[in-house]
Amino acid sequence: MTEVDAFLASIAPDFSAVETVETGRVCFDPSSETVKTGRVCFDSSSEELEEIGLVRLPRAAARRLAFRTAMKSLALAVALAGVGVFLARVLLAGESWSMVRLAVGALLVVMGVAVVARMILSAVLRYRDSRIGHDRTRFVMVLGGVKRRTEVVLRARLQHATASASPFQRRVQVATFMTRTAAAGDLGLRDVSATDADALLAWIRPRRGAGAAKPVDAAASRKDSQEG
Repeated sequence: MTEVDAFLASIAPDFSAVETVETGRVCFDPSSETVKTGRVCFDSSSEELEEIGLVRLPRAAARRLAFRTAMKSLALAVALAGVGVFLARVLLAGESWSMVRLAVGALLVVMGVAVVARMILSAVLRYRDSRIGHDRTRFVMVLGGVKRRTEVVLRARLQHATASASPFQRRVQVATFMTRTAAAGDLGLRDVSATDADALLAWIRPRRGAGAAKPVDAAASRKDSQEG
């Protein structure tokens, strides 16, 4: 913990209740009112994430990711082609610029291929690694991608949560889940199974309804993913 983190923890405990990590161990000090067992830690790269009850994105999310990536790639190709035509016909017109035009064209092609490859890799990792769920006291969300991020928040620190769905999302029974904390701000994951989003909302609701709330059913979610 840095000196800044220690200072924030001493004057504003709310701002030390969330820990964002990329790899390694995730640890935080829950307040005595929420958890009585002291320091809570787990290895974000281990099977303990599965034990918490995290579920993966459904297969419909993979199709939507593939479509968005294809559209972004097409838009990038059109933009780069436009830049190439503009440079060739306006700024680099004439025989004396022929070699420069070839070099610029090759550079644009290489840059486009690199960007598209990174977008494809990011989409694959986003679908493969993204998970969401909770145990009795902790909300955990893993955002997959080239840079993987894990968010761990105490249930008592969750201020607000919503599950929204566009007409296209409702058609394939997925939703965007968003929650808010004082320390981390808005946390969201797109294309979560609608069933999982509803279960998370029931778990986050006030305590008078929490007794009837059921945790995310990982087995049911996997079944839904296979059917989707």
